Amino acid sequence: MKKFACLLILMIGAFAHQGELSHIITPRGGSDPQSDNKALVQKFYEAFENNDPKSMNDLLASNYGVQDSTVVFDSSYSRYDAFSKNFSVRIRSLHEALPKFKLTVIEMLAEGNKVVARIQIQGVQRGPFLGIEPTDKPVVIKEFAIFTIEGGKISHINELWNELGVMKQIGYIAL
Repeated sequence: MKKFACLLILMIGAFAHQGELSHIITPRGGSDPQSDNKALVQKFYEAFENNDPKSMNDLLASNYGVQDSTVVFDSSYSRYDAFSKNFSVRIRSLHEALPKFKLTVIEMLAEGNKVVARIQIQGVQRGPFLGIEPTDKPVVIKEFAIFTIEGGKISHINELWNELGVMKQIGYIAL
């Protein structure tokens, strides 16, 4: 009986102090900043895939910036809407070029205020893309993106995608 009483007291004590000890595992408030940042980027990609520029823009800081680090094609001089720095135009253009595309987040890593995502977009080119009229060819876009999060919003995105491979897929270049 003494053993049972001691065990009962230990269990009650452990449950009573559980809230005080939880900060050892999770910061007070129960929030993990890296998980929150990854969830923000996931919501961004969901809004992008669902053709929802309003929700997407709600996730962006008012001073956000985008940098396309792809070497082959400098988006800052692009006349093609699919690579506009204006996300509303960009999302509309990509959905017109690849209607009903599938966006898959393959991997996401977070540290501090940075999130790195590796994604894949699959679709069929049924609208103009990279200046090429519809080809009805399948397209797979693979991309790495580094997101900077400030104040719970996306403030910067640095993207690198397989532009040369996409140009080959739609017949723009032959290798």
